[in-house]
Amino acid sequence: MVELAPTPLAALAGNVTFHGVAVDCNSGQPASRVAVYDGVDPTAPYVADAAIDTAVDLGEACIGKSGSEPVGFTLIFDSRVLVDGLHLLRFEAQYPNGTSATTATEVFLENDPPYEAGGD
Repeated sequence: MVELAPTPLAALAGNVTFHGVAVDCNSGQPASRVAVYDGVDPTAPYVADAAIDTAVDLGEACIGKSGSEPVGFTLIFDSRVLVDGLHLLRFEAQYPNGTSATTATEVFLENDPPYEAGGD
């Protein structure tokens, strides 16, 4: 399971922070990696790796589990590495047992100021 906190619908610029949870609910193990790609296609460009850095109550993420484990992740993403416009970011969690899970979120990036026609 990989799950993201909701992202704002407004245009994003500069450093953008994403938070989520990546846990194998069968074993209760955290992901060994959460990689982020610009698109859902398997050949989509790699963007960054999230840091798996936050202890989360497993009962909130997985039915029948308890205890606190480091299954939360954070990505502080410099949106200027991508062109402005609509992007579908794919978060892919990889687990120690070789399985993976994905989720995606749409973001609209607007790092360049709008063009303003000069007066005459």
